[in-house]
Amino acid sequence: EQQLTRRLFRRLVNLTSGDDPGDERATRRQVELQSLDEATQTLAKGELAQRRLVVISHVTDRRAMVEIVHETLLANWPELAGWIREDRETILRLQQVSLAAAAYGRAGQNPDLLYRGRQLREARVWASAHAGELSAAEEQFLEASRRHERQKTLVQYSGYALTLLVVLLAGAWVVWAR
Repeated sequence: EQQLTRRLFRRLVNLTSGDDPGDERATRRQVELQSLDEATQTLAKGELAQRRLVVISHVTDRRAMVEIVHETLLANWPELAGWIREDRETILRLQQVSLAAAAYGRAGQNPDLLYRGRQLREARVWASAHAGELSAAEEQFLEASRRHERQKTLVQYSGYALTLLVVLLAGAWVVWAR
């Protein structure tokens, strides 16, 4: 249960840049309750809400948001402060993927917003090492990025093959014409 709690709080914390590298400030972040897996939703609605560590706001009948109950909890709960320090890289990567996936969704799944190359490789390596961290929308974003990158690679290789075929045919024609 502690690991599940820690994983939820990684989602509920936003790190904003400070003046120096590694000098981020932790703030609360709202997350859509339905984007969390069932076990995490149950934990948030049950024990964590009862202990007044998180608050759940109902936006509509079918949409609710969860967030850390108050900013002071970030500074005054030593265990949470320790988790934030230890999980800094994970929180930052999660924020990046979350923001990119949200922008992709808001833009009508514009392929220009998909991850590519090194950024995609790094995100996929991170995601495979942190199974269960990403929401369904974030997983779909990375999968769409992977498919797009693969399709682009296939098109490139097809172009290379076509160029090679044209060169071979031209060479064969030159040899035949002699």
